Amino acid sequence: MLLTIDIKLIFANLGSTFVWGYGSDNGPSKWGQYYPICLGKRQSPINIDSLRTTFNPKLEHIQASHYISPQPNIKATLTNIGKSIFIQPAIDYSPVLVDPLNSGVFYRAHHLHFHWGASDNYGSENAIDNKYYPIEIHIVHYNIKYQNVLQAIPKPDGLAVIGIFAKIGEGSAGFSWLLQYMQKLQYKGEILKTHVRIFVDRKDETVTANGFSYSSFLPKDMSKYFTFPGSLTTPLCEESVRWIVMEEPITISSQQMNQFRKLYATARNKSSSKYIEKNYRHVQPLNNRIVYSSFDTNAYTNTIIIVFGSIFAVVIVAIGAIVAVYGNMMKS
Repeated sequence: MLLTIDIKLIFANLGSTFVWGYGSDNGPSKWGQYYPICLGKRQSPINIDSLRTTFNPKLEHIQASHYISPQPNIKATLTNIGKSIFIQPAIDYSPVLVDPLNSGVFYRAHHLHFHWGASDNYGSENAIDNKYYPIEIHIVHYNIKYQNVLQAIPKPDGLAVIGIFAKIGEGSAGFSWLLQYMQKLQYKGEILKTHVRIFVDRKDETVTANGFSYSSFLPKDMSKYFTFPGSLTTPLCEESVRWIVMEEPITISSQQMNQFRKLYATARNKSSSKYIEKNYRHVQPLNNRIVYSSFDTNAYTNTIIIVFGSIFAVVIVAIGAIVAVYGNMMKS
């Protein structure tokens, strides 16, 4: 299957004797020695300083409806590649994303994968105001002007990635669906093909994920996001990505989160087994890049300033009144 072949090629070491990973001997701090682009000036992930972003009211809306499964039965392939879990729907379910900064550029969804940490304090790759989440979902798209994702990867306008954070809570429909198959994906190289199904409740426009749908991994509020130019967060670290990071997180339960940490980075027949406890890259320098926001990040801060300013003014007036009354009492 073409898409499965794509994944294997994307994450292969391309003939290098160095096998990249997330350990002390082959982790992100070593990547640049073997993949020079990983030392570039437009690397990802980043920490998004929300108060230093540039509000752009003209940014395109991200249409959540585009990510709902268009057919009752969709075939998908789930794979443990030893570094993450990948979900690839069949080619007839590939939502199209409009570039936030250019309505004439379109990207086709290719796959979804995850990055997580050994504890709930870290795991996401991107961060907002130095806040990290235990897991981050990446929906990878490629520019439709290229024939496939492999052709798009080295191009400056080749890719777009939607990043979604998940915080500990009740858990969301997407994770509930995925956890049904986790036991069959415990070891590296195990591929599960399944027919997936999605039902849409037209009454209240919510999605009940009885099967896989990209939309089951998206937040309810898709209007608030940050966008910036960046790179793939794994070697070869190509600087070809239009990043779209959602401000609102979805939820994952503690039990669901722990299931990710029990996945193996090794094949079943290996004498020694190793868990994928963490698979994230640390944040990279922003350098001179502009991070645009689809909403006014200063609005909340300005509201706080106004509220506290009003309270302060009332207190000053009250103190003045008390002093005046006390002064009059002393005179009499």
